[in-house]
Amino acid sequence: MTTIQPTTSHQPTTSHATILLVDDEPNVSRVVSARLKRAFPGLAVVLSSGASAALDALEEHPVDLIISDIRMPGEDGVSFLSQAQRLHPEVPRVVLTGFADGPVAVRAVNEGRVQAFFEKPALSDAFEAKIAELLGAGPASRPPGGAKDAS
Repeated sequence: MTTIQPTTSHQPTTSHATILLVDDEPNVSRVVSARLKRAFPGLAVVLSSGASAALDALEEHPVDLIISDIRMPGEDGVSFLSQAQRLHPEVPRVVLTGFADGPVAVRAVNEGRVQAFFEKPALSDAFEAKIAELLGAGPASRPPGGAKDAS
């Protein structure tokens, strides 16, 4: 696993970080968001139900971490993560999927350059530890024209 070095002096802390959570299942998004907010008080979570909306969210909100499902209607998570990597290579990316298989994992790593791959529900201490580790890994993305508050 490659450690991402910050490109600026900004070093997010878990209490001031923003995560973009992309999943087409609203119940999964709510549960994962609530778990992350409990584990990391002060954390902001931007929810997106698909790849297109997630790309829009990346333009509107600075984020410190992206967590994405793979199988979603329309564009899949690997394609989204690949685009996110091109737009914001400094932002760590994590896959959270209910359909983990070898070829999908390889595509996610090769095309989306993900730093971690978890199967749903992934509400474990290992998941939280990896999120904490990655939140300290790089600066928030900054959309062109300035950042908007993600609260």
